Amino acid sequence: MKKIFVLLLVLSSLASHGQKHYVASDFFTQQSIVWYGIDYSKAKFIGSFAQFKDAGAVDGKKLVDDYFPGWNLVIIREPEKYNIAKFFNKETSSNDIDAITKINSKTNPDGIMQEDDYTLDEKVIPDMVKKYESKNKEGLGVVLIAERYNHTKESGSYYVVIFDIASKRVLISQKYSAEPRGFGIKSYWISTARKTLENVADDYGKWKKTYGK
Repeated sequence: MKKIFVLLLVLSSLASHGQKHYVASDFFTQQSIVWYGIDYSKAKFIGSFAQFKDAGAVDGKKLVDDYFPGWNLVIIREPEKYNIAKFFNKETSSNDIDAITKINSKTNPDGIMQEDDYTLDEKVIPDMVKKYESKNKEGLGVVLIAERYNHTKESGSYYVVIFDIASKRVLISQKYSAEPRGFGIKSYWISTARKTLENVADDYGKWKKTYGK
């Protein structure tokens, strides 16, 4: 039994060493990417979210239970509108949102809604990414880490994060803000994610100059 255990450890170590690790410049040569979704676990929601005609009384629990998964599913269910591969200048993309779905569902609803504006410290992002369990063992992952939906200022902000799946190391992190559009609380706020992805596509050349060396 002891020999079998040692053999399993050796095989596990060999498998780990066999995984390909990526650096930031690889983002501009690799032709596939894995979409992890929108991480709302550190986000804040500023102002009233009960003004929308279809929303009713929206509290922190409803955001966590209904809107966090709902916003993420919009992107999965509307691939033509949310073409992840196209936004990131790739030939193909795949979805792996289980980790984010699980993390979002465990968000404490108390205190996520507030009146004062809020800034997410970028220093916490590497630790957030380390918690992403994945069916993928290697490759390039992308996640939107939501900072805040500010109804008072009509703005949604995110960090767009590219990371190495094998090591869970952050390779690229860029912050974007966008003005919401549309009708109904779901469409209104998820539009900021689409606009953010469009901005990433527009900034691909800038990213390449900064990170492609």
